Amino acid sequence: MFWNVAGLRNKDKDFWEYLSEFELVGLMETWIEEKDWPEIKKKLNKGWRWEYIAATREKKRGRAREGMIMEIRKEIDNDEMARKKEGIIGMQLRIDGNIWNVLTVYNRKGDKALLEELDRWLKEKNEGNIIIGGDWNARTGRKGGIEGLNEGRMRWSEDKEVNKAGKNMLELLERKG
Repeated sequence: MFWNVAGLRNKDKDFWEYLSEFELVGLMETWIEEKDWPEIKKKLNKGWRWEYIAATREKKRGRAREGMIMEIRKEIDNDEMARKKEGIIGMQLRIDGNIWNVLTVYNRKGDKALLEELDRWLKEKNEGNIIIGGDWNARTGRKGGIEGLNEGRMRWSEDKEVNKAGKNMLELLERKG
């Protein structure tokens, strides 16, 4: 499950219990700074492995921005501990003998450099299946759809606008097939 949580400080017990229903969780916009990490760590699921990228402040006043957490149940075979780069947390897993490369992405600014870094990771990990989830802040209008929904018909977005981040994301997907 991938979720833009818009902050973790105010989340109640039900939120944390809900997360435990999943095998893998990617959270974006946690707004948790390095100094707040010990408090949040206590709330994370026991029996899970986690990686995080702390939120950062652009100014002294106001709240921190961004921040990510990726959790995975310990019983899932993890070939490689997570790799982190600003805006991306990735793990390589082995499930029933199959390799899965799972990446959580948060592209707040629609940054093309983040997509280029993602492209490098995908070239490096060219084996197995790939799951990429997160918040792209991309608008793709009617440039794509999901087949198999609505009795075999394509599902199209109601949004017709395509922004720069959407164009960059679609270019990456076209190159990757």
